[in-house]
Amino acid sequence: MSQPNLLRPPPHHRPATQSHSQPSSGSSTPKPALPPITASSSATIAESALFQGTYPVTIGRGTIIHPRARIYSFAGPVVIGNECIISEKCVIGTIPGMGTVVSTMTTGDRNKENQRVGQTGGGGGGGEDGAIQISSSVTIGPMASIAAGVTIHSGVVVETAAVLNAGVDIGAHSKICARAEVSAGARIREWTVVWGAGKGVGLRRRVRVQGAKVNPIVQSLNGDNAATGGGSGDKGEGGGLLEGRIIEDARLLGMRREREALARFIAGSKGRR
Repeated sequence: MSQPNLLRPPPHHRPATQSHSQPSSGSSTPKPALPPITASSSATIAESALFQGTYPVTIGRGTIIHPRARIYSFAGPVVIGNECIISEKCVIGTIPGMGTVVSTMTTGDRNKENQRVGQTGGGGGGGEDGAIQISSSVTIGPMASIAAGVTIHSGVVVETAAVLNAGVDIGAHSKICARAEVSAGARIREWTVVWGAGKGVGLRRRVRVQGAKVNPIVQSLNGDNAATGGGSGDKGEGGGLLEGRIIEDARLLGMRREREALARFIAGSKGRR
């Protein structure tokens, strides 16, 4: 059985500073725990990606972990599904004592303080006991932050520097725009776009058409994954049929090609060292 394309990251990046001539005044700092990592043989993980924690980390097939991405499993297991892109300098998980940021937000056209985005009542969303669940074909952008207890369903895009606080649940094929922040415990419905932060946060449902005709080019490239519909589709402002599902399939196909190129690039970078 082939081994995963995985090089275990060093447990810590700080150089050793202990000196025999200058003893430490206190007890030595213990090295951060390195979690058990299970990665598919087709996953590509950069050497400088950082893993710390005590719970297991699972990485699915075809997933790319960029350089300097940080994954912490102190609060619970971390599961990253198949064919995901985890970008540079993003943070998945929570460091003990780090705390959680909760913002005051506005949902849609309503201007109500302390309203949790995508949620009308109390109660937490997302994973339980601090576990992080990231489903297939998810893109986590550079410098994005994913707190403990978050669940991200398939096809979601979390853009640059976006923040998902503890217990958030993001529905399939949603998009969290750059620098947007989703407050703790929020549930975002599938096919939703979230933008802004604080009182400027807004929600908008993405176009989704159940009855769209299948584009034969996308169908030939995607095989059985291409969308098929039954029934009549909705009409857009221009009167044309909005093939929302097909557009999403095309985006996922582009993501697949990007992921393949990234895997070759990261592997080539290792070979040049």
